[in-house]
Amino acid sequence: MKNTLYHVLAVEEVRVVKVRPSESSAMRDEFKTSFWRRAFKLLPPIAQRRYRSQLKSAERWELALDRAIDIASRGKSLLSRLWHTAQNRYAG
Repeated sequence: MKNTLYHVLAVEEVRVVKVRPSESSAMRDEFKTSFWRRAFKLLPPIAQRRYRSQLKSAERWELALDRAIDIASRGKSLLSRLWHTAQNRYAG
């Protein structure tokens, strides 16, 4: 077969998207929190394949919500300290 530019590009694209089986299984089990890791492992294999992306998405939402709550709590604490400092300064 003659190596045309199209053929070479097609072969290169296949090499880029190729994933080794060990990497794909490692990516499949990669959850950051133990809750989601255990929830994933409790599912039967067919459900693991079907719902992996939804579970990963739910974990990302949970982690983002935790970060947002933490930031809001720190902001509230900072504003509270500033408010009390301002009140003490003008009180006496």
